[in-house]
Amino acid sequence: MSDKYFLITKICNKSYVKYQGSARSISEEIPKFYDEVWIGVKKHPEKTRKITTFKDKNGNVIERAFDYSDGKLRNRLYSRESRNIDKNEHVVSVTIKDFFINKKVIPYYEELLEDFEETKPLKTMLWNLKEIITNFTSINKKTGEKIISQVKIDKLNTPTKQRHTFTEFPHILNNKIQRGKKKFLSFMVNGYTDKVKTDSVVKQGVRFPKSDTYLAYRALTIDDSKEPLTRRYIKEKRLQNTLIEINTNYYPKNEDDKLYAADFTPDDGSINFNRLFKPYSKTRVVGMARHEVEHGWQYFLRSRVALPTTEWEEFISNTFGAIKSKKLFREAKRYAKSIKNYVALTKELEEAGKVQEYKDNYIEVKARKAGQKARTDYDKQGKSIRNSFKHIPKEYL
Repeated sequence: MSDKYFLITKICNKSYVKYQGSARSISEEIPKFYDEVWIGVKKHPEKTRKITTFKDKNGNVIERAFDYSDGKLRNRLYSRESRNIDKNEHVVSVTIKDFFINKKVIPYYEELLEDFEETKPLKTMLWNLKEIITNFTSINKKTGEKIISQVKIDKLNTPTKQRHTFTEFPHILNNKIQRGKKKFLSFMVNGYTDKVKTDSVVKQGVRFPKSDTYLAYRALTIDDSKEPLTRRYIKEKRLQNTLIEINTNYYPKNEDDKLYAADFTPDDGSINFNRLFKPYSKTRVVGMARHEVEHGWQYFLRSRVALPTTEWEEFISNTFGAIKSKKLFREAKRYAKSIKNYVALTKELEEAGKVQEYKDNYIEVKARKAGQKARTDYDKQGKSIRNSFKHIPKEYL
């Protein structure tokens, strides 16, 4: 501990059931244990710092809550995953998200949580995300070699100047750090346009992947990539002015809703990602996002050749009018026919073993094709950065 501070009191490994402290938890995971530390500032006894650590049943940290005497609350959320790169290499990843909120906002924040309780909003609502770090610890089961890699995004509170950094540190063998320099790739990204600022690139020991149009998304966590990737495909299909909304944390309303990883809803023109479905890879998110944007495109065309049935479709019809292209008109008519005869995916259909009827819908066939093409393209363009950082599981890049 710095000589500026002194320990007031410390409580460790207490059952969360008995917790009566005031620390605010914004994690979706319910802790099993907690630690609580109070720290004083030597030259300013009126200022104190409280750090509360919440842990899971295995003692792993899932959240740290920092309450300082400066008008802000800071919370760090931790998530862990284990994966195998091959039969000999095992990787443990730990993602840390750094949030903060002004204490003055807390009453309004609590009111919003209560008002939107039915939709089960995330507790991170209104919190500012400052930084995301994912540390990857790779261990070769055969040689014992340990390799630590890191993906970091900072300056998230200044979206036009985000800094994305990929690092692989010198390898460790027999508990000794081996000779050699770390290799890294770092660049700035405009979070509004998802454009990489090529004049900001700093690198060592790796090539800059010039032809990777997805580079701005590679450092994002799997979950955080949903919205920007969907925005990308909306732009590619020239649907920016259609008022399509993106909900990355949709909570299913019924059992049928739970069957969909994501869906497009023509009622309000929204793309909704099922919060309960956890995509295994970034590539999977690419497919989901492109698939649902294709559905948005299909309903966009259908609304211009058939009688609108929702407010959003009526907006599309009134705003964009009739389709002039004969080829596009014919395609729109096929979409309209498919939508009219659409077989929805339901628990009843699943239990009857007739899911193929849902898959055979023309609009589903076309959307799957679009999603698969995007996945193939994403993986192809990602070969460069994946080869540069081989000890980060490709599912994260």
